[in-house]
Amino acid sequence: MRTWLLLVVAFTSVCGRPGSPRDAGQGGVRKREFGELTELGKIFRRCRDKTTPDLSAKDGLARCLRKHRVAEERSGREGAKKGRKSKNSHKKAVTCGETYYMKTGEKRIFRVRANMKVCAIFVHGDGRTDLEMNCKTFALSACRKEYFFVQDQTSEKQFCGNKGPGKMTGRRALYLLYERLRRRRRRPRLWCSIEGVEPGGAGSGVDDGHGASPGVQAQGCGNVCGQAPAGAGASRIVGGEEAGVGEYPWMARVEISLGGVGMACGGAIVTTTHVVTASHCVDNEFLEITVKAGLHDLSSYQENTTQVIKAKQVLQHPMFSPMTSANDIALLTLEAPLRWTAGVGPVCLPPDAGFEGRVAVVTGWGSLGAGEDFALRACLRAGPHPTKLNEVAVTITDQEMCEEAYSSSVFSVTDKHICAAASGKDACQGDSGGPLVLKENGTWVLIGIVSFGRGCALKGFPGVYTRVSSYDTWLLNSIASGAC
Repeated sequence: MRTWLLLVVAFTSVCGRPGSPRDAGQGGVRKREFGELTELGKIFRRCRDKTTPDLSAKDGLARCLRKHRVAEERSGREGAKKGRKSKNSHKKAVTCGETYYMKTGEKRIFRVRANMKVCAIFVHGDGRTDLEMNCKTFALSACRKEYFFVQDQTSEKQFCGNKGPGKMTGRRALYLLYERLRRRRRRPRLWCSIEGVEPGGAGSGVDDGHGASPGVQAQGCGNVCGQAPAGAGASRIVGGEEAGVGEYPWMARVEISLGGVGMACGGAIVTTTHVVTASHCVDNEFLEITVKAGLHDLSSYQENTTQVIKAKQVLQHPMFSPMTSANDIALLTLEAPLRWTAGVGPVCLPPDAGFEGRVAVVTGWGSLGAGEDFALRACLRAGPHPTKLNEVAVTITDQEMCEEAYSSSVFSVTDKHICAAASGKDACQGDSGGPLVLKENGTWVLIGIVSFGRGCALKGFPGVYTRVSSYDTWLLNSIASGAC
């Protein structure tokens, strides 16, 4: 753990604060240090972090950007005028420090020239347009000398060397920054096109606003996800009630080993080769991870129904913070595909909706004992643990109330969390990464991932879950090769 924290600190101090020669939309030039975040970058990050991602131009993210004069909202007449194509308008090089408002069919080119030391731009769609970026040429030096920084509505990442970003679709806004510390012998090679496209295109992973449908699921999963036996439901974990065998086919046990020391978390199956869990469960690069699907009783191994497969890749959210547990979500890729059976199947990704007042279900093999200590909910042996999968029904709480309850905590609650509680009922230590689900339009959807809480079932402190709808696009882009 200590090694990982040091790595995070080192990366943040050296690579995590890219900058720009000019704050696009801010109208000023100022002195800056290599790797320093510009005002534009700060505004975009701040707006993105305080609102739910994957939003249209008329809601939270766009309103916040317009408030800070980063994005524009234009009338139909003005938009039509601006969108009128002129000669060679389909292929225009960007001007560093500018903000671009794009309509479907328009295209811009971000290209690094030999004498260029730094260049930053901001691009956003008109509310009816998504952005697609494709970097066909990419060859830079080491990050400490030269890098390309990409920020969108859900994440941010730095690229250097010969590994650039792949094709990116379903973006609503993009902040791009190239920076070079000193002159290099070889000319940098960076050429990326940004194009306005129709929203929800193939592979974009954009929520189409109609709930849990094939349009927001991985390939082929829309018709098979979220299926559970009739009568699937719950009453409690803390206080203890056993789930039915095969009642929650998407439930996975994630067993983690590091140097002979083991722990366990929960997980949710989303494709034949992908399981979603909490990032704090897998925050060390030297872990050995085994996923067990179809498991019910830990004390009696069910050879005929349990599938045991190792994870070959762990993808943590690029903005996960072990210090604050922000963006506490990770995706496991399995070495071999799962087989769908009566007791093993995927859960649906959720619609971007509010669920306050709705009753949801959380499942796991975590502690049955309540407590008052504040903690992440990874497998600390606190209180008695059941050998059989347990379930509990909890009610989604008022968001403002939950944020207030944890206002003095290091692990603060934001719009990217969802909270749930019931008297004497809660997830607990050992349930981290497990699914919080509810039934929506006849199918079960994954609305939350067990993350942290003050004690377990402690009055006034709801359980806190990662809000999965905030990460639908990131998940779908990450599981582009996964299917059902």
